[in-house]
Amino acid sequence: MKTYTAEIFMSLTLLAAICCSLNGEGVYINEILASNNTVNTDESGEYDDWLELYYSGTESKDIGGLYLTDKADNLTKWIIPDGTVIQSQNFLLFWCDEDQEQGNLHTNFKLNAGGEFLALVNIDGVTILDSITFGDQSTDISYGRVLDGSSEWNFLSPTPGSTNSSSGMEVSELALPERFTLYQNYPNPFNPITNFRYDLPEQAQVTLTVFDLMGRQIIKLVNTTQDVGYKSVRWNATNSFGKPVSAGVYLFQIRAGEFVQTKKMLVLK
Repeated sequence: MKTYTAEIFMSLTLLAAICCSLNGEGVYINEILASNNTVNTDESGEYDDWLELYYSGTESKDIGGLYLTDKADNLTKWIIPDGTVIQSQNFLLFWCDEDQEQGNLHTNFKLNAGGEFLALVNIDGVTILDSITFGDQSTDISYGRVLDGSSEWNFLSPTPGSTNSSSGMEVSELALPERFTLYQNYPNPFNPITNFRYDLPEQAQVTLTVFDLMGRQIIKLVNTTQDVGYKSVRWNATNSFGKPVSAGVYLFQIRAGEFVQTKKMLVLK
């Protein structure tokens, strides 16, 4: 009994240490710009890709030792230098330009305007603190959380180093979608998370639904009226009861007003 109790105590101690080691708690990937031609320049005057972190805490935080990566199979691709501090409810910009000689906040990877995976990883090199998988990007239009630290992402008028507030999230008129479009999900195939993107050129009642090949509804991801804009929804391969779906081919369908479109996707296990 004493040995058993000691083992439990050691396990709880280890768990507490792991929890305390989540050095990036409250830090989010908040905004990215994967194709920067005219928005802002780094200290060398170059228009480089960038990503922005946001910290929601009430005291400044040293995030040195955390990792940023664009590879799911290499979570320790670039380490944030020791002594890198992000202020309370503030932002920190990292230049993704493969040019680390230009400064401490320059990573060893660039962003792919065609879409890719990004993650903020804990100091253990294993625990993903925050991540985003995005699709095709447009030049000088960023992709970010609609409100700082929130769960909803959308295309934005870039606000590097400042809040993604309602006053800064309007995309220029030229960038508004011209037609209803449903894009192929990304990534595809996937396990277990994928993203759906669609364009709304006008306000519409929108439903986005996943079906199996027999036409049976698996889950309804969207069922609401939405304004004009570029939209995205994440799916974690679960049904409407929160249970994981089986591997195989599924259909996803959008209905927006009179517009209806259906595409196929593949869930892996």
